[in-house]
Amino acid sequence: MVVRDRPAASRQLAVVSYYRLSAYWYPLRSPPGADSFARDVTFERVVELYEFDRHLRLALLDAIERVEVAVRTKLTYEFAHRHGPSGHCDPAHFEPHFNHASWLTLLDQEVTKSRETFAAHYRTKYIGFPRVPLWMATEVMSFGALTRLYKGCRLDLRADLAKGFGCHESVLASWLLCLSYVRNLCAHHSRVWNRDLAIAPKIPHRDRRWHSAQLSKPDRAFGVMLVLRSMLRSLDLGGDWAARMEVEFARDLADPFIARGIGIAGDWAQHPVWRGT
Repeated sequence: MVVRDRPAASRQLAVVSYYRLSAYWYPLRSPPGADSFARDVTFERVVELYEFDRHLRLALLDAIERVEVAVRTKLTYEFAHRHGPSGHCDPAHFEPHFNHASWLTLLDQEVTKSRETFAAHYRTKYIGFPRVPLWMATEVMSFGALTRLYKGCRLDLRADLAKGFGCHESVLASWLLCLSYVRNLCAHHSRVWNRDLAIAPKIPHRDRRWHSAQLSKPDRAFGVMLVLRSMLRSLDLGGDWAARMEVEFARDLADPFIARGIGIAGDWAQHPVWRGT
């Protein structure tokens, strides 16, 4: 590997470990699997890949936050209107296969650990803590617990919520599970570039737009970007996010090597789902 500026490289390695950076030079080895590199591979190129990945994680978190808050709001509204403020405590309001007792135990733990002012107020003023109204519970439950709640709801509720996102309820369940996983990757500063996602989003089979050639690998980050773009559009949100993505990542994603690392082939901004066509 060529190191053009050794003092700068030392400073970089003092704040970003050798082992963390090694994940970004791993695909630059030549031949694959060797301990050497092609002549034109530079340390600066590795840092460029790392910085791209860091900015991509921050952009994904921005969009995931908007989607997550909206799903919490819509699921709370639909469920509470059908089953009341404490309906989530009754297993009769869920699918028979749902392990309600396990989920409710987890929720009780999350409510008990919460340091939110409203949780402390409820504990001192009302009986039944940590069994709080659903609109409080969904504010403190993890994204994972929220996803389990959606998957356990009766089919009619799941279908109505998914309809608002223009997809089948099984697809929405897959998307929420994937976004929860990617959120954790981003929050813990884990690499998303050049990663096959352990939990990939389901691609709607009957919607031909999703099968455009620009999405070469649905189990990589571009698939998540398309899911977020689709969900934000359904919420009438995220136009600013998409525009910023197209500006901020125009140069990086014009590089075929970087683009392939997140599952892109061709002009990603022309993908029908991204464009909304």
